[in-house]
Amino acid sequence: MPLIPERLGSHWAPDAQIDVVAINWRLRQIVIGEAKWTGKLINRKIVCDLVAKMPLVVPDEGEGWQVHYAFFARSGFTEAAIAEAQKHEAILVDLDMLGEVLE
Repeated sequence: MPLIPERLGSHWAPDAQIDVVAINWRLRQIVIGEAKWTGKLINRKIVCDLVAKMPLVVPDEGEGWQVHYAFFARSGFTEAAIAEAQKHEAILVDLDMLGEVLE
């Protein structure tokens, strides 16, 4: 986790639904994340969609905030999704990695 959260949860609004939100108000840092627990790989569109939602959920449309992206996938990620996530220095977690961390 790139920050110590003061609050952890999700964001549900008519214009955007975010599965994971971790925020440190004092330091103006936030993690927004998407979780897909299906048998399909997360694709590039899912990464792009979350990045596009950022101004809708981050205070001040992200101005002055350190924004981090995280993606959680049971089955993993397509190569295109990995490449897109790397552009945003996103955290990628799949089921195998989660298992290793929890052991």
